[in-house]
Parts: sequence; structure tokens; C-alpha cells
Amino acid sequence: MNRKTVLLASAALFSAVMLNILPASAEDNPSDGTWTFGGALRARLDVRFDDADSSGNRTTTSHIGFDTLIVKAGYDSSTLFGAMQYRFYGGSFPYTGAPYKGQFGEVNFPVDTYLGYKFGPKDKVTAGLSPVPFGPDQFFSPTFYETLGYVMGIEDTHDVGIKYTHADDHLKIDAGFYPTTSGNWVGYSHGGDRYSTNFVKADSYVAGGSNNDERNMVIGRIGYTFPLAEKASIATGVSGWYASLHNFDTDKDGSVARVAADVTGTKGPWQTVWVVARQDIDAKNPGSNQTVTVGGYDGSYNMAAKGTFLSASFTYNDLGAVKWVTGITPYLNYSAYYKDQSDFKDSQRFIVGVSNTFAGLSGLYLYTELMVGKNDPYIGAGQYVQGLGAGAANQWKTMLYANLGFYF
Repeated sequence: MNRKTVLLASAALFSAVMLNILPASAEDNPSDGTWTFGGALRARLDVRFDDADSSGNRTTTSHIGFDTLIVKAGYDSSTLFGAMQYRFYGGSFPYTGAPYKGQFGEVNFPVDTYLGYKFGPKDKVTAGLSPVPFGPDQFFSPTFYETLGYVMGIEDTHDVGIKYTHADDHLKIDAGFYPTTSGNWVGYSHGGDRYSTNFVKADSYVAGGSNNDERNMVIGRIGYTFPLAEKASIATGVSGWYASLHNFDTDKDGSVARVAADVTGTKGPWQTVWVVARQDIDAKNPGSNQTVTVGGYDGSYNMAAKGTFLSASFTYNDLGAVKWVTGITPYLNYSAYYKDQSDFKDSQRFIVGVSNTFAGLSGLYLYTELMVGKNDPYIGAGQYVQGLGAGAANQWKTMLYANLGFYF
């Protein structure tokens, strides 16, 4: 049984349990179970100041159009909980040109599909496709575009497995075992048609690409929050990640080893989040083991196998309102991947952004971000395939990104 079959079976089980069993329990105790249904419809603006024309000359391009349709459902009670989220892309930038046909939904995949049980107010277990417990939270920063941690596959990563969580006023412990990743869904990539960044089979355009699959992941985190004063705290945590890495060409198993430490400081509306992570991948590729291919969002690219990740964020939550613009939240993030290989060029990303809501328009959110990157796969032409690996132009490149979403 492949991973897609497992997840489809999980989704069917979720539907059967939630629609048939849980409502009966809720009828017996109407105040206990709560259903939620919703999603989002999003549009995006990309202004790429360091793009390239057909002759390879630097040019500025702009794109505006549809981004994502998100559908989701959830259930929560004193004992049982569960959630599903699915996303649809396609029909507009960046899914334009061959092989895309310009059709809505030609790229689509799940984000989460899980069920869980609460043993009490402090302990629970979650099974299915869900976020792995690595780093301070699912997201390392308040940015919409996320940090280079997402590009590496250590931030906002969702895999298939089981996770135990204990959380009290100060201590939180997560321990998970994930036999497999989410697998391939609908798109044109050989292995990157998925939400999370995972080790994948390289697409044909990836020079020096590899064909790997991560398996039997053991991932966990221990965190503790120290209250300092009213509206002030420091939260710290350490994370570990170990897995086997199967190569389809050599039929050998390598390994993935990652450790991380994080600190979150909060005082009133101010918050700062720091993350440092060490990555050591022992691949068993038929060629070079200095890079491995990873992918997501229907694409793939190379990543340096060994290096150190750093992220630092600063946020002022809810600066206030200016006329009909409300909930103004400015933020700054710097993230980098410093590679061990001496001739590889480090990857870096700066994001200066602001998020806001709108008076009288509940559910409407806008994120606006100015991004500057060097050897960043997602910023500037010519960086995608090798930027996170050996490096590319090693020049700073800039783009402006905005995402307007109606969340319902």
C-alpha cells in the first residue's frame, strides 16, 4: 500500500468517524463536540526585480492573480479531535508555461489529515499527516513566505506518523515517529508535488540531482517557558530529528541527523524568535553526496548535505490602526544556511514585512513583504536549482510579494 493510498484511507476514516460516530456522541453531550468548516481564497502579487528575459538579461517582471483555494474541516471535543486541509493551485503564476495548461487545480495536495485522542487536559496523541515537532513551532517566524527553514524542509514540515504531546503551564514535550512523508499528489514534478519540502526524486532539469526518500523519522522536542513578569516570558526548546534516507539508485540507506535550539522572548507586543539548527545528511547517492535533492510545491532543487541554519525574527504585534487598516503588525526576519563545503556559497534571506486586517471586513488578511536573498531558490532568476546547494550567482536579489486572503 503506497503513501497516497494510506492518506486517502486516513481521509475516509476521518470522514466516517467524524460524520457517523462523533455526531452521535455530540448528541448525547451537545456542549462537548465542536465542528469547524472553512478555508481560504487567496490572491498574490509578485514583483521580481531580478528576473531574466528570454536572452538571459536582467529584467523586472510583475504578476498578479489567483494563488490558492484552501478547504478544511476540524472537530474538537474533550476526548477526540481531528482535522483535514487540502489546497488547490494552478491557472496563474507561478504555474504558467509548459508543462502547465493554465487550469485551476492542476496542482493540488493535502496539508493535514489526522485524528487524535486526549488522555486529559495535558496529554494527547495525534495520528496521520500532521506537523512534525521540530523548532519553536510549526512556523519559525511571522512571515508569510516563511524562512529558509521551509526551503530546507525543517520548518512547516508535515509527515505521516504518530505523535505524543504533553503540555502544562511551563513544560511541553513532543515525541513522534513518522514512517513516511506525505508522498506525491497531483502535479508535474517527479516527487515535488506536495506541500512540505521533503527529500524527493529529482526532476530532469536538476543537474546533479539525486533520488532519495526519507523514512522512519524519529522527531521530538522539549520546551520550557519561564514567566518573567506580567506580559513577559522567555521560552526555550531543543529538538532532535533522526531518519533513514533511502536512495533508489543504489538501493542503500543513508541517514538524516538534525538538532536545533530555539529561544522566544516576549514582552508586551514585542516578540523575538531565534532558531539555530545543525544538519548532517549522509546520503548514499551513486554520485556526489555533497548535495541531495529536495522539493515541494511541484518542483525540486538541490540542497547542501551539511551545514548550519540560523533564523532571527522581530515582531511588534498589533501596532494599531490607520483609518480602515487595522491590526497592523510589522516584522523582520533574517534566515541563512551556512554550508560546510568550503567551495559552496551560503544561502541568505531577509524579509521586511507587515500584516494587517481591514475594518468591517472580517476574515480578510493582507501580507506585504520585501524580500532580499542570496543563493535563495525562491528569489531572483537562476537561483532555483542550485542556490541552496553549491550556490548560484552569489548576488543579492530582490522581490516584492503580497498575499491577500479571505479566510472563512
